[in-house]
Amino acid sequence: MKKFILFFFILLFSTSVLSDNIYVFGNIGISDFQIENDDKSDINTKLTNLGFSSASTSVNSDNFSYELGLGVVLPLLRVGLEASIIDYGEIKFTSTTTSPAEIINANVAIKGVALDILKQLGPISLNTGLISINDNVEIVSSKGNINVPIDDILIPKVGVNYHFGNYRLEYTKIFLSTKSTMDVFMVGYIFNFL
Repeated sequence: MKKFILFFFILLFSTSVLSDNIYVFGNIGISDFQIENDDKSDINTKLTNLGFSSASTSVNSDNFSYELGLGVVLPLLRVGLEASIIDYGEIKFTSTTTSPAEIINANVAIKGVALDILKQLGPISLNTGLISINDNVEIVSSKGNINVPIDDILIPKVGVNYHFGNYRLEYTKIFLSTKSTMDVFMVGYIFNFL
């Protein structure tokens, strides 16, 4: 992800842009996690493979989200680039096992950095991007540890923004794994600073 951020800043300062094309932004909102039964079953299977008689996993979440970033509009390409620090909440896995009986918890924070490309169509912008999060989270039990089923290299996302004045409404779909996703709904403010 460091290469993407470096590329972003090289592009930012090597492209002739108008002063109102560089901006900072901040968004707040909520996240809605859709952790599919296949991912929960994957955790249960891994726990029984460790030696538990049975396992049942449930998911809860902290849904508050925010994003702070820097953007630039490239007039020649008619696209925008945004780099941001994100915190889309936390997924809380709770697994209950038998033989031996344990209650095992693991929290996965969906926070890190994001890089987006935006295509503006009037007041609407379509965007696609990647998120890099630190997902070295393991479910720790008395019989061993297992990884949570969240992709941890680069997580893809797509979305749409609606701009009105310096405000924007944003919807983003994030693909946490091949089976599970999350939706993020945000309201934000854009400040042209140069």
